[in-house]
Amino acid sequence: MKILTIDRSKWRSGGDIDSENNTGAGYTQLLNGLGYMCCLGFYCSQSGVTNEELLGNTNPREVLLNKTNEKNPISLLAKIDTEFIIDDTEFAEDAMVINDNSHVTTSEREEQITEHFAQAGVEVVFVGEYENREALKEKYATTR
Repeated sequence: MKILTIDRSKWRSGGDIDSENNTGAGYTQLLNGLGYMCCLGFYCSQSGVTNEELLGNTNPREVLLNKTNEKNPISLLAKIDTEFIIDDTEFAEDAMVINDNSHVTTSEREEQITEHFAQAGVEVVFVGEYENREALKEKYATTR
């Protein structure tokens, strides 16, 4: 079984920047300019995708567009069909919805992410602590 480790101190989740239930700072991307990753960013990174390939991308298909001449390291998340159209998998789309849902608590989100990845034979391990929301707001007050 593959293990996916998500560092709570670098996890960007909860969608809307101003949501009470979000974690991290900046936009929700595979890797944003402030160093935060969504759950799929962690998966891609631990599957061999470099930070340069992740930075600023919002979904796995954007990573795969730049890897067309290589083996697909993230086939769970992005696919190339018979007509060479690159798209996110249904699994990835569902994971993005779970990660970005601003209407669930962080503990509910962790449980949902764990259950979702388990369906694909991936064990999720959460490490670290969430950063203090007020400290994050102050630190990144002018960054969106």
